[in-house]
Amino acid sequence: MVEYEFALRFGTNLSMKISVVHTVAWQEDHFTWLRRLGEFAYHPGYPAAPAELIERVGDAEIVIGADVCFSADVVNHCPNLTMISLWSTGYDNVDLTATRKRKIIVSNVPAYAACSVAEHTWGMALHLAKKLSVADRHVRSQHYDWSEIKGQELYQKTVGIIGLGSIGKHSAAIAKGFGCKVVACTKRPQKDFTSNSGVEFVSLTELLSVSDIILLHIPLNPETRHLIDNKAFALMQKQPILVNTSRGEIIQMEAVFLALQSGVISGFGSDVMWTEPPEWSDPYLQQLLQMDRVVFSPHCAAHTPEAFKRLTDTCLNNVQAFLQRQPVNTVS
Repeated sequence: MVEYEFALRFGTNLSMKISVVHTVAWQEDHFTWLRRLGEFAYHPGYPAAPAELIERVGDAEIVIGADVCFSADVVNHCPNLTMISLWSTGYDNVDLTATRKRKIIVSNVPAYAACSVAEHTWGMALHLAKKLSVADRHVRSQHYDWSEIKGQELYQKTVGIIGLGSIGKHSAAIAKGFGCKVVACTKRPQKDFTSNSGVEFVSLTELLSVSDIILLHIPLNPETRHLIDNKAFALMQKQPILVNTSRGEIIQMEAVFLALQSGVISGFGSDVMWTEPPEWSDPYLQQLLQMDRVVFSPHCAAHTPEAFKRLTDTCLNNVQAFLQRQPVNTVS
C-alpha cells in the first residue's frame, strides 16, 4: 500500500531534481553521489531573503539545506517540493505544520556531531573556569603575576546537564573524566543509563540549585524557549558557569545579562545567538560582548571534518532512502 501511494504521488522514476540551497561541506565523492541520485543544482552562499530561497528551490522536488527558514510561505511557494533533507540535527527552522499539510517528508541527521559539540561545550566551560581569556590578555600586555588569575578546580564539582541525548551523554562522560558529580534533567530518563554511568536524574529546579556548571543540550521548541529566564536564574545558588551549545532562544538574553551583572552566574559561554545572524545593535548583546566572563563562538561547535563528513553522508543517505521509498530519520 505504501509503495502504491508513493508511485501515485511521485511516479516510478526515482530520479528527481535536487536543489542544495546554501553552502555545505562537500567532498568530491558527495558530488558523485548526488549525480547518481538525480539532477541537482548547488547554490553556494546564503539566500538573503525568503524570495531568494524560493528561487533557489525552483522546481526541485528535493531540497538540501539547514541554515535557512522553511516557513509556511516558502513551503507553499514551492509546488514541486516533496522532501526537505536537512543538513543538520535541529529542525526548528522548518514549519512542520505546513510540511505535514503538503505531505512533504522532512529528514534530519541525528547525533552526527555528538563528540564534537560535547568537546566544544567543555572547551568553553574550561575556558571560563580557568579564566583563560583574562590570563592570555594579562601575558600579552607583558604582565606575569600569577596572583591576579584565580581559576576554578573542576574535580568533585557538580555538573548539571539539561538534555541527555547523544550530545548530553557524551558531555556527561567527559564530566565523569574530570571527577565531577553529574546530575541531569531530561524529558525521557533512561534508568539503564543511570545505573551504568553514575548520572543522577533530578528535576530542573534541583539541577539549577545544586550545579556548579550547567550545560544545555536540548532542542528548541515551545517548551524550551526561554527555559532559562529570570525565575530559573533565581534558583541558582552556587554561581555556576552556564554554557549553551544548543539554541540561543533557550536562554532569555536580558535575563543572562542581569545574572552576569549581579553575580548570579560566574561565567557564560554560548556557541549560538538569539537570532542568527546576530542583531549586533541589540543593547543587551552589545553589553554581553564587552564582558570578561563571557565567551562566544559562531555556531561552530559541530564544525569538524569528522562530524561534517558524517553529516553530509547521512544527509545524502536520507535522500537515497527516500528515493528508494523507505524514508529514514524523518521528523515530520
